[in-house]
Amino acid sequence: MKAIILDAAQSLRLADVPDPDPREGEVIVRIEATGICGADRLAYLGKDDRRPVPLVLGHEAAGVATGGRFSGQRVVINPLIFCGTCEFCQAGQTNLCLYRENVSIPPRQGAFAEQVQVPERNLILVPDEVSTQQASLIEPLACGWHVARLCRRAFPRGRTALVIGGGAIGLSAALGLKAQGVTETVMAVSNPTRRAFLRDHCDQDMAPQDLGLAQFDIIIDAVGSVASRQMASAHVRPGGIIGHIGLDDVTGGFDMRRLTLHEVTIIGTYTYSAMDFEQTADAAFDGRLGPLDWFEVRPLEDAPQAFVDLEAGHVAPPRIILTP
Repeated sequence: MKAIILDAAQSLRLADVPDPDPREGEVIVRIEATGICGADRLAYLGKDDRRPVPLVLGHEAAGVATGGRFSGQRVVINPLIFCGTCEFCQAGQTNLCLYRENVSIPPRQGAFAEQVQVPERNLILVPDEVSTQQASLIEPLACGWHVARLCRRAFPRGRTALVIGGGAIGLSAALGLKAQGVTETVMAVSNPTRRAFLRDHCDQDMAPQDLGLAQFDIIIDAVGSVASRQMASAHVRPGGIIGHIGLDDVTGGFDMRRLTLHEVTIIGTYTYSAMDFEQTADAAFDGRLGPLDWFEVRPLEDAPQAFVDLEAGHVAPPRIILTP
């Protein structure tokens, strides 16, 4: 089958690779749409030790199941594979499974390919009124839903929120917050092209470039850079919550003196639980997360140029979706 292989930092190529060989309980999904995630971009830049080269990237995927109870039907893939029996799985925290595997993290190859193998239990049926490309957005939407849920659980009376970052995770966090009752949510986005798209096409409220002394009950950092953590530290209200989901920089940025003196809670969040993924799919399919039209589509073979365009900041929509 055809797949996009990451050979080295900033080096992608289309090549023939072996067809997947499903294990017991797994099925093959014929891929129709895969989004380019921020994690893929970190690996592309050589900043993700979890994804050594050579590797097929891609995990935000949807397509047609070729076996199992969904055979011949369109499905969206939960790419986080969990054991179901460890202490974290038993507590519903499947994203922290002691034996978890992820599509696009070795030993598993990714979904920038014509096919991928996944456990049957990791598939959700896509309704007729939702396109396969829209269904591929469930994965980033689930990340946003998860961080929003954890922040709401930690600070249920929070009414104002700032989301830092205008990528798919940032937009998903804003949509998740609003769907869960935090209607006074604004986004801080530095890229003017992306900022205009989110404001005009996605109906998102943009924070002013200079926030002044503004403070928020909840801040979600969907960038994870030194600068974004400095912003979060400066603008969280006393007793507030910072939900940290971005992965750009490993260290630096938090003003621990201010956060300590003002009893700010910092929550690190990773992907989503199986429950979050199912809840997100339900919310997306019934319209609570908006029209799901914030992407552009490119053929799989254009992946190398797509990554170049993303790194240059030339892409207005939060997501590029590749189609084999």
